[in-house]
Amino acid sequence: LCDRVISVSDAARDHFCREAPGLRGRFTTIYNAVSLPDPPKASDLRAELRLPPGTPLVGAVARIDPWKGLDVFVRAAGLIRAHSPDVRFVIAGRPGESPEEIAHEEDLRRLAHDLARALTYDLVKAAYKL
Repeated sequence: LCDRVISVSDAARDHFCREAPGLRGRFTTIYNAVSLPDPPKASDLRAELRLPPGTPLVGAVARIDPWKGLDVFVRAAGLIRAHSPDVRFVIAGRPGESPEEIAHEEDLRRLAHDLARALTYDLVKAAYKL
């Protein structure tokens, strides 16, 4: 067993330590370094998605991976849209190359389609262009 383990997030550390909580003290979290461009104005994203200015917009930005919980996001969108039909939801992210991640993206698309009031396929498709 190693003396120290580097994790890219606290969530990843917690996942690995679920079975062996005693290893938690050996972990150090070092977040992935990314260079981000200046964020677009919110109105630019709404225009790209062909939404009127001021439309409430909720987004999730994450790699499409089963353990990221994006299915919870889609289901929550359905509950929110049932009470606030003007709210729109987008997922900005792509799956990795693993068959599991690619299949999960399709599962999310099916779930979004099944919950059409929550998140339309077109909005998910448009969000991937970000």
